[in-house]
Amino acid sequence: MAERLLAERPSLRLRSGAIADALATVTGTRPGRDVEVRVEGVTLPAGTHLDASFTRWDDATYRFTTTVLALPGPASTHVLAWPAEVVREQHRNHVRAAVHTSVRLAPAGPRLAAARGVALPAGNYPPAVGWQEADLLDLSAGGAAVAAPAGLCPDQVVLVRAEVAGRDRTLVLDVRARVVRATGTISRDGGRGQISAYGLQFLDLPPGDQDALMAAILWRKTIDRSR
Repeated sequence: MAERLLAERPSLRLRSGAIADALATVTGTRPGRDVEVRVEGVTLPAGTHLDASFTRWDDATYRFTTTVLALPGPASTHVLAWPAEVVREQHRNHVRAAVHTSVRLAPAGPRLAAARGVALPAGNYPPAVGWQEADLLDLSAGGAAVAAPAGLCPDQVVLVRAEVAGRDRTLVLDVRARVVRATGTISRDGGRGQISAYGLQFLDLPPGDQDALMAAILWRKTIDRSR
């Protein structure tokens, strides 16, 4: 299972006694030997023991333990020991609610990524085209479904900005997300046009914002049931 999951090059959350939460992206694997990752904003010395986790959209959260083996090449590139076991923790990562509002998306090409200090996962990405308006269809603390007029590619990274009303305050989301799937097309303007629907997985939503977003979603579901 580890070989198949890590071959998808997921985004990892890494924790140890020295770091509370670091983001990393798998950039290469040698099954049974090691995993190469690009870590954002921190350099981990060889021998550091880590708890790693990642979430597959609409599937589960997976966890494993590993150790930093070496730091070849650039400082952000680390080699981790191949995990002895990957544990599947939950079937569905977050409660979801239908939320219909506008959202802004920007494909994170190299120029926009550099401006945000974002390290993109390995892969080919189309040029950044600036911010575009899209429609938010549903939302969870782990991701969202959106309808967007511009074509997006699976595994592409996009910047996401949206405002989500909660019971006590409006939460402003400003995160990056990975396109995990294209789910089909949606008719608009009385059937005269179509836009595409996509599933997004949030990559760097801070834990505090994740909790606030979950609270807002549960509040909206309570309101919907009372109608």
